[in-house]
Amino acid sequence: MLPPLVGEVRGGDDAPSPRGGGKRWRRCSLPSWGRAGVGAFKRCFMSHKHPSTPPHLLTHARRMRRSPTPAEAKLWRALRGKQLGVKFRRQQPIDRYIVDFCCFAKKVIVEVDGDIHALQEQADSARQKELEALGFTVLRFINDQVLKELDAVLCEIARHCDVEA
Repeated sequence: MLPPLVGEVRGGDDAPSPRGGGKRWRRCSLPSWGRAGVGAFKRCFMSHKHPSTPPHLLTHARRMRRSPTPAEAKLWRALRGKQLGVKFRRQQPIDRYIVDFCCFAKKVIVEVDGDIHALQEQADSARQKELEALGFTVLRFINDQVLKELDAVLCEIARHCDVEA
């Protein structure tokens, strides 16, 4: 496969591809291919891949994936790689929210709540209603549950995903 053109990404409809084949390209705000590197191109390309998700939300989700809480890290080690029988994604943007863990196949969202969530119950309730309106089932666990009773948490998640734990 040929390397991408300097400062351009697929997906736009501003100009025909200079390589032919009917593909369309759109200009991207990269300073230059040499300085930006492959990572910058990939980040820019990925932000155009999900046009309905604001780029700042994608950036924030990536940042949150790099610095999980101890409870999120422990739960992720148990969920990743289809260990529960279904695929989960972590820190996934959905609508205008970033959820801790999501299984799109079963429409299940798992939220691990820290101490701050006791102070924002009303906002969490509104967020949960919006996510449920999109067809998701939202499961909430507090940090202590995940850290001390991981097996019970995994059984509850498995029950909602219709798999055996």
